[in-house]
Parts: sequence; structure tokens; C-alpha cells
Amino acid sequence: MLRIALPFALACVLASAALPALATPPAGPEAGTGQLPAEKILSLAAFATIGIDGKLTELEWPGKTAGEQWLAKRLDARVRTWEFVPGTLDGVPAPTRTGLSIRVRATPQADGSLELRLIDAHTGPSLLTRAWPRFPMHALQDGSEVVARAELVIAADGTAAVTSVEIDSKGNRRAIEKTVREAFADWRFAPEIVGGRAVATRMTVPMNFCRERRGSDYCQKQHLRRTAAAEAAAGLPALPDGMPIALDSATRLKTEIRDQVL
Repeated sequence: MLRIALPFALACVLASAALPALATPPAGPEAGTGQLPAEKILSLAAFATIGIDGKLTELEWPGKTAGEQWLAKRLDARVRTWEFVPGTLDGVPAPTRTGLSIRVRATPQADGSLELRLIDAHTGPSLLTRAWPRFPMHALQDGSEVVARAELVIAADGTAAVTSVEIDSKGNRRAIEKTVREAFADWRFAPEIVGGRAVATRMTVPMNFCRERRGSDYCQKQHLRRTAAAEAAAGLPALPDGMPIALDSATRLKTEIRDQVL
């Protein structure tokens, strides 16, 4: 059986959809267990326009679900206080429109409250549509895993072109790379805009695929091992598979936000 990591967009929807349930009822010990519900890592995207002074002039939250709207209300006032380094044209600061991806740790408390603590935020092109790779099962042996990372260039028109694919696998590397490249041909982004001009941006996307042995939990163990190693190295929760991160965003966040409580 082939297990593919959950696409980031779907993971965001599932996580945020659970927010009202966490926010309204008491978060006390789960019935019969004496334990609190597990914490969750929540993600939310926004469109931000930054002035030449590095302050936000516009902030839009495109999320439509109740959970996304709830989290946006909790975040909005705080995000509007953040400062950025704006993009430049010919070395001169210019108004910059960028995508803003924010991660929050939601931790239920014994008194029934919910602690929301900022993890990180990334600027860059905003993902509009994606096609998750249809992995070729013949390229993997049972009980094996593919860890891949694609580097993309997002053009000014929002299309994505794969410039390189790093693959850590003993499987059919040619078939794996072909699948990855074909999938990204259908991805579309809203590019960053500096001084009224859309700019190209390099991005990286991690992807992992695993083919389970019958009656085995190999894939789950591999996922937990990789996640633990990544978190130990970075000191932060591992980024979800399929989450594009800009390598050279036109702007960057100047305010230190890590571990701030909302």
C-alpha cells in the first residue's frame, strides 16, 4: 500500500476546521482518559501589502471556513503591528504585495482555555492551485520511502517551473523525478508584486512518499522518525510535506514573533 503525505492545503483546512470545537467547549480532560486533547499546529494564509516604511497597509484573509475566520480574527490585530523589510526596485524601497503564511501552536489548557502561540511566518508567492503528484507505485519497492525536494522558479505570470529535484531513494529515480516535474506544471501562484511589477521568486517544496509493507507500520515509523529529526535540527515543528517556502522572497518579516502568545 502506498502512503502519500497529506497535501498542505488540505491539512490547513482540516486543522482550521477543528478550531471552533477547541475554542468553545472546555478543553478539559477527555472523557475516560484523564488527559487533555493533543495540541495542534494550525496554518493560515493571508495577502499582505507593505509600504515603503515596512508597515502593513493592507491585510486580507482569504480563508472561508469557520475555523479559518476564527483564527484570522485572533491574528489580525497582532499581524497589523508587524514590521517588514519591503522589496526594492533599483535599490529603492517600493510598496510590496506578498503572500503571508502563518503557523500557530494551539494547546488546550486544564482550565478549559486554549493557548495560541505563534511559531513562524513566511512571505512569498501565494499558492492558488496545486496538483499533488500521482506517484508511480512501480518506482518503489514495498517497505521503502522517497524523500524528495523540488526547487521551483515562480514566474511573473504565476506559473511554476522545476529547476531541480533532490531525491533520497533507492527506487526508480527517473520515474520519481518525471512524476514530480509533471505535477508542478499545473501549480499556479499569485506572484509577489514590487512597485507594481510582478517578480519571479525561487521556492522549495518538500515531498515524501512511502509504500507500506503488508501488515507493517513502516511508513508511520519513518514519518515519526523524520519529523523528530527535522524538529530537533530546527528547534521548530517540521514543515508539512507539500508546503512551498520562498528562498528569495522580495520582502521579509522584521519583527521577532516566535513564541508570542495571542
